[in-house]
Amino acid sequence: AQQRETAPQIVGRESRVIELKINGKQHSYDVEDRTLLVNLIRDHAQLTGTHVGCDTGQCGACTVLVDGQSVKSCMMLAAQADGSHVTTVEGLAKDGRYHAVQQAFWEKHGYRTRGTLKNYYLDCVDALWMQKVVK
Repeated sequence: AQQRETAPQIVGRESRVIELKINGKQHSYDVEDRTLLVNLIRDHAQLTGTHVGCDTGQCGACTVLVDGQSVKSCMMLAAQADGSHVTTVEGLAKDGRYHAVQQAFWEKHGYRTRGTLKNYYLDCVDALWMQKVVK
């Protein structure tokens, strides 16, 4: 009789507790080392404005600000954001009012922006912030 090879057993996954601020609120999560930031944001923090569009970081649907810099959250491990300040699309509005860039996108594109385009304005916010700092 021929013996069949068995798949290697995965004995427990490594995990860690990370702490970060998301949209100004302090959070603590126990996440596996392989957890992507986009999955932490969507699945743990329940903030669904950040999307997974292409899984390659090309489309920008997963864009967030980490410590003020735009980052493709599908390309960053959640553990890498430990101790950081993360701003998602939900965190841009203040007092129920859109951020100026959000308002401009809404006026120009409205519902047509859908999935992948709506987070591009985080890149715009980052670019505008850099212009202000450089001046």
